[in-house]
Amino acid sequence: MSARDNFFDNANKNNEADRKAKNDFNQAMSEFRDKTQSLISEIQSWFEGSSITSNTSLQTIPDSIERNVTHRVQSLLLQNGEKTLTIQPEGLMYMGGITGALKVKIINMSRSPNTQTFSLHMRDKAPRAIGVPESYEGWVIVTSSNQGRVVTVLNEENFFEAIQSFA
Repeated sequence: MSARDNFFDNANKNNEADRKAKNDFNQAMSEFRDKTQSLISEIQSWFEGSSITSNTSLQTIPDSIERNVTHRVQSLLLQNGEKTLTIQPEGLMYMGGITGALKVKIINMSRSPNTQTFSLHMRDKAPRAIGVPESYEGWVIVTSSNQGRVVTVLNEENFFEAIQSFA
C-alpha cells in the first residue's frame, strides 16, 4: 500500500470514528435530557401539596464534541420561603465513568454555612459506597465528607435526608 493510500485509509477510518463518537454522544445527551426531565418530574411530585413552590426551566449546556453547539436540559427551582434549592445540569461524560451530572444547590441564609451543594449522577461507575451495588444503573447522590466521596442511591428517603437544610 502506498503512503497516499495509507493516508486516505487512515483519514476514512478517523472520519468514521468521529461520526460514531458524535452519534454516541448525541444518543447519550438525548438519554440524559429525558432521564433528567423524568427525575425532575418525580422530585416535583414529592413536594405536591406542600407550601414549597417549584418551577422548571431549560438550561443550556455546551456540547463537549462540537464547538458552538449547546443543548437544553431541564432544571428545577424549589422555593421554601427565603430558602432555595436548584437542580441544574452540569454535563456528560465525566472521568470515572459518570455518564451525566446534575448539581444540587441549597441556599439558606439563616444557616452557616448558608450554601450546601451535592451532585446527582446518572450511571456513576466510580467506586461505590457500601450498599450501592456495582451494577446499579440509576441516579445516585454524591457528596463529599472528611472520609471522601459518599455515594447513595437516589430515592425519596435519601433525597429528603440530603436536603434537611432546605426545611
